[in-house]
Amino acid sequence: MRRGFQRGRMCPRWNTFVIRAGNRANPPSVSDQSFRAQRLIVACDDEARVDFRGETNVTRKLTATEMDVMTMTALGHIENIYQQSWERKDAIRAALEAEDREALEAIAW
Repeated sequence: MRRGFQRGRMCPRWNTFVIRAGNRANPPSVSDQSFRAQRLIVACDDEARVDFRGETNVTRKLTATEMDVMTMTALGHIENIYQQSWERKDAIRAALEAEDREALEAIAW
């Protein structure tokens, strides 16, 4: 999904992580990890680490703050994808209602 987390900032190394909505076959989900990280932050638990596995399939131990920042970035990316999808669906609907083939053909990702 997202490449380019700088070393020492969010992930220990460059990594890619994938988010699958409702993926319970491979828990914990990003939302689960975010919730756990936020609880650790509220509890002022600076020693606890949260496991994270990205595309490289290597387990990394992130601080609660690192996990929270990473999951919020991922969720922001997902929201952006939804927004783009909704805009295109609205444009398609409007073009179909207006029977405007040119407008329909101009819609692109």
